[in-house]
Formats: sequence, structure tokens, C-alpha cells
Amino acid sequence: MMSAIAGIYNVKEPVPHHFGQQMMQALRKYPADDVQIWNQENVFLGCHAQWITPESIGEQLPFYDYERQLAITSDAMIDNRDELFDRLGVHYEERKIMPDSQLILLAYSKWGEEVVKYLIGDFAFMIWDRKKQKLFGARDFSGARTLYYYQNDQQFAFCTVMEPLLKLPYIKKQLNEEWLAEYLAISIMLDVVDASKTIIKDIEQVPPSHTITVMDGKVTLSRYQVLSL
Repeated sequence: MMSAIAGIYNVKEPVPHHFGQQMMQALRKYPADDVQIWNQENVFLGCHAQWITPESIGEQLPFYDYERQLAITSDAMIDNRDELFDRLGVHYEERKIMPDSQLILLAYSKWGEEVVKYLIGDFAFMIWDRKKQKLFGARDFSGARTLYYYQNDQQFAFCTVMEPLLKLPYIKKQLNEEWLAEYLAISIMLDVVDASKTIIKDIEQVPPSHTITVMDGKVTLSRYQVLSL
């Protein structure tokens, strides 16, 4: 396990503080260099971070860009940093210290939901776009990072690990019998018919090479293809 991210978005009401704390508490059994949270209005974001790259040391994550009104939490190692810096016109003195999360946020501010087509590497991230009242995230092309979520018409919660989601009172620990039957029926399980389903009925996952958009209580999954840079 690398870093872990978690978050809650309520459509109409503030996120109870203890809900976010319960999710972060469930991640304490994993090693971390830093643990931070960000909470504004009806959105909670958290990161249980491990500093893997030089630019990630001391990284503020979740990070909120006040100018753009964008917040991000991420577990990412972006391989094409130099190409992105060139495309985005980032000054050379900023390049060595800019962490991947802020690079992703900068790219999102330019390309919006098309941002994932320009990213090469391992990543799972979620961005809160305050101006559009939209939560947007993605999982990398190969599926090296995981991203689980729960949703109903009023609440959305996500985490790169399934267990913290089960700490939320509205998520039931009920087995997904359809998924389990399919798993038992396939002797060598490389994939499932519906890649978004999991062993827990209430919890789904963002499939590899997919984005997720949450807006007005509606969740949309979209497949993307990586552009050749």
C-alpha cells in the first residue's frame, strides 16, 4: 500500500466531523509519513500519506487552491512530469518542488475532465471543484491504484481501501452474492463481468482507465484513453 485517500461529499448538508475521523482512524494500521484532512461545507477530504518521491516530502495533501477554488486528495506517481510542465508553462524553479497532486490540479484547471488523457503513471485522485459543485476523480490506466466508493442520491464516500467505508453508519456490511457467485464460478479470475462491483453490495469501485464525476447526487463513470504525447 502506498498513500491512501478518503473523502465524503453530502449533496445538501455538512459532513459530520466524526464521520471523516472514523474513516481516517481505520487507516491508522498502515504506515504513514503524514496524515492530513480538509473540510469545507459539505465536503471532507483526507490523505494518509507516504512520501515516496523527493517532491512529495512535506507535501500538503489534501491541498486547496484558493485562487482556482479546487481541492485535491491523491495517491499518485506521475511519470511524464516534464512533458506536463512544458505543456502547462510551469517555471523551471517551480518544477522540482511541485508535488504530483498540485501538478494534477494545475492540469485539471486547464483541461477539465480531459486531464486524465494527459497523465501517465500510477494514480487515484479526487478533486472538489467548488465553483461547479462537482467532485471529479480518476483511476490510472493500468489499475495500479484502487478507488472504492459508495453512493446514494444524498451521499457519496470514497477511499482507496474498502475497510474505512464500512465505518460509515449508512453503509451496510452485506455481501454481494452476485459478485461472489461469479467469483466462485471462474476458476482463474482475471476479470469480472462488471468491473465496478465488489464483494460488498453497497461498495463499488472505479474501474481502471475510468473517471468518476459526482454532481447533484448523480454519479457518472466514463472510460478514457491515454493520448500519445
